[in-house]
Amino acid sequence: MVFKPAPETPLDALRLAELFEEAGLPRGVLSVVPAGREVGEHLVSHPTRQDLVHRIDRGGKTIGGICGSQLKRFSLELGGKSAAILLDDVNLPRRCPCCCPTPS
Repeated sequence: MVFKPAPETPLDALRLAELFEEAGLPRGVLSVVPAGREVGEHLVSHPTRQDLVHRIDRGGKTIGGICGSQLKRFSLELGGKSAAILLDDVNLPRRCPCCCPTPS
């Protein structure tokens, strides 16, 4: 499997690959390719790529067009950016003030 993360988040992807390896995924099963969008487009348009899962909030139209023209199966996750994991002890008003306005 090839994982090409967003150019802004290469370290997250590399760490995730380390965690998969620590969990027992054999070396070589997951390859992380930290690169720009041009490389991502090349990976998507390559004829040997058959199944694609793409998480992006821009460029999905381009990816969909390339996959559609080659009859490739694909999935687009077009949601927002910067998801966060909140633990039980989080102070929501402090960490997410825009989501938890204080009463007037």
